[in-house]
Amino acid sequence: MTLAAADRPAEKSVCFIIDNHSAERGQNLAASLGLPTVNIGHADGRPRSPQADMVIDCDLHRPENILALKRLFAAGFGQGLRVFVVDRGRKNRPACVQAEALGATRIVAREQALKDLLQAQIVPRLGLPGASKAARLAQSPAGASIAAASEALASLFDGVLSDQPIVMESLTAASENILAGINDAGTSNWLSTVRDHHQGTFQHCLLVAGVAGSYVRHVRLGKVPAVSLMNAAMLHDIGKAMVPLSILDKPEALNPAELAVMRGHPAAGYDFLLTQKDLSRVILDAVRHHHEYLDGSGYPDGIAGAEIAPLTRVLTVCDIFAALIELRPYKRTRTPAEAVAILAELVRAGKLDGDVVRNLAQAFDIWVPEDELLVIEKRPYLRA
Repeated sequence: MTLAAADRPAEKSVCFIIDNHSAERGQNLAASLGLPTVNIGHADGRPRSPQADMVIDCDLHRPENILALKRLFAAGFGQGLRVFVVDRGRKNRPACVQAEALGATRIVAREQALKDLLQAQIVPRLGLPGASKAARLAQSPAGASIAAASEALASLFDGVLSDQPIVMESLTAASENILAGINDAGTSNWLSTVRDHHQGTFQHCLLVAGVAGSYVRHVRLGKVPAVSLMNAAMLHDIGKAMVPLSILDKPEALNPAELAVMRGHPAAGYDFLLTQKDLSRVILDAVRHHHEYLDGSGYPDGIAGAEIAPLTRVLTVCDIFAALIELRPYKRTRTPAEAVAILAELVRAGKLDGDVVRNLAQAFDIWVPEDELLVIEKRPYLRA
């Protein structure tokens, strides 16, 4: 016997609560779970139903967030489950105390939030509409490495804002997981999975790491330079943690003042990383100079030619290629072949290294005629 539609229980409503401070981080976790987001910093920041179960990813050290949540609950919302995502889980005692005071029914650590929210005792009870999508991500050959890399990125960006040290062992483990995931799933599948489940800066950083991983496989880099390139790819845009979301997420072209702020991110990331231990000068250089061009027209320092280190040249090409193939609302997504054609134009303009572009093209099974790439200068590049 089947129930008539009117006799069936109403499907449980679930929403993901975010704040202005860390909206992108929350949006990426929500997207992995297939959940709609509600920003409590906006005037219309309320769930559709008072009975909705909630996953709450807000900075509980900010009084304005606590006040907004109290107002939400006082208005009758949040009558279902209240699952709080907290940095460092139970080790973050102040945040946990605040979450419990706000009526938390469960507290999960951000570092393993996706895994915990997918566990059987949470997912069926919450009735997550995107659980099947998230489960497929977690179980796919690419998914485990992408989830681990995403968590590592979240920790890195949080570290900038909270002045927490970078744990290089964790970063290197995430980089090695990406390489393993690419080997298991193939580059195209890995990159497609990233685009399906992530957006904004997180999508870009993961795509750059994936493209760098493809380069590593093709040229058969040794372990030390390979890990350096992968770690640099993960860290290269860390300075964007200090760029306002109104600029990062702006759907149209930036005005001159906004562009100046955006162009400050390489130096900002470099300055933050200078305070960290165990970071090589090679990685620091790549983070600061990944927007420099061989002809000296890049930023922030306008260096040129031999002043731009080998690993930095590779990262720059991977960064541009990833930006061209990623999903952005304000521009057309390029195919790998189209992206290579644009890179080749930049080589002929004297901005990029022809050897690096040719190697990356070959990594994506794209053949570039020898005479179409002008090699500006010959020197050894990141040999194994």
